[in-house]
Amino acid sequence: MKFDLKKMPLIWKLVILIVAVLLTIFFVAPMIMIFMLLIIGLIVNLLIKRVRQEKQIIEKRRTVGRLKNELISKENSWAELKEASVIQAQEFFPEIKEQTEDIFQDEEKIQVLLEESSLSKNKEYQQIQQLGFQRFIVIFNSCIKMKRVPDDFEDVQRRLCEGREKISTYAQNLRQLVRDFNEEDMRDFEVALKQMEGGSNGQ
Repeated sequence: MKFDLKKMPLIWKLVILIVAVLLTIFFVAPMIMIFMLLIIGLIVNLLIKRVRQEKQIIEKRRTVGRLKNELISKENSWAELKEASVIQAQEFFPEIKEQTEDIFQDEEKIQVLLEESSLSKNKEYQQIQQLGFQRFIVIFNSCIKMKRVPDDFEDVQRRLCEGREKISTYAQNLRQLVRDFNEEDMRDFEVALKQMEGGSNGQ
């Protein structure tokens, strides 16, 4: 016996329709609502994460302030350049903060020693020092830029490792140079000690 919907009484048709509507309301509609809520929640989470990232970037830029991009400019004094470099290193590349501070301190000492020195090649030494410091600033500034927005550059890890190594080597070389300059003054000290020792023996 075949079931013929057309011959079914109208009342039964209405009952089937009502049951179908109720099933849709109680089963299908909640699933749709849950799916929509999940999508909305995902979108909200992405927006919150994006806002937090933007807030962190803005806070870092405010910390650096007017010295946020370029470390070298004619308007910057040595003190401002030193302060900006240390702030940048502390914020974005703390691994080289100590070396950065040492470099600026030793540069100051070397400049004083060169000015007080009576070496005939004083100007030549100053030019060499200036060139080395400019190269350090180029490497330092590039490392900071890669640290701030690594996704905007290629081969970041290798470049940062090499930059950190060069900065560390430069800091060590400056430290040794300060010692060498100071040892020049110690020559007279050693001579005086020997003379005093010889004079004492002579007595």
